[in-house]
Amino acid sequence: MFCLETRPGRDPAMSIDAGAVSLVGFDCHRSTDRTTLVLGHPYAEGPPRWVTARELAGRWRESRHSGLDGIHGRFALVQEDSSSGTFTVVTDRFGGINIFRASIVDRLLVSDSVEEIAARAPCLHLDVGALLEFLEIGHFLADGTHFEEVRRLKPATVSTITPGARIAT
Repeated sequence: MFCLETRPGRDPAMSIDAGAVSLVGFDCHRSTDRTTLVLGHPYAEGPPRWVTARELAGRWRESRHSGLDGIHGRFALVQEDSSSGTFTVVTDRFGGINIFRASIVDRLLVSDSVEEIAARAPCLHLDVGALLEFLEIGHFLADGTHFEEVRRLKPATVSTITPGARIAT
C-alpha cells in the first residue's frame, strides 16, 4: 500500500509498504528525478507481455497520455517528480485498482487504502447514503466510500498533485 500526504509549506511525501502492496502486484522504478510506482498488472497489446514500471515511466515521460496507448489490464501509476515536487496518479480505463483521495483539514491524502487514509485523518464522517448503497448492492457506486471526506478516483483519470496540496484532475 502507498500513501501520499501533502501539507501546506511542506513538500508532498510518499510512503510505501511493499509487503502490503504486493497483494495486488507492485513494481517500482527510481531514476535521478522520478520515482514511479505501478500497482496491478499492466500489459502491452500484441503478443501479451507484462509492462514494467521502468517502461511505463519512460512512456509517460515521453508522451504523457498517448504513451499509455496499447497498455491494458488492472493498474494504477503513481509518479513522483522530485524536480518539481509534483505527483501524478493515473488510473486504468476501468478503475481496476482503487485509488482514494481525501482533503482533510490542512492536508491532502491519496492512497490505495481507505484504511490508511482513515488512520491518518483526525476525524471522518460516515457516508450513510454510500453505506446504504453498499448494503443493498454489494459495492459503492461512482466515487463513493465509507466516509464523506474520502472519494475514489474515477477510471481513466489523470490527477496531478502539486505542492501546496492542490489536486487537478
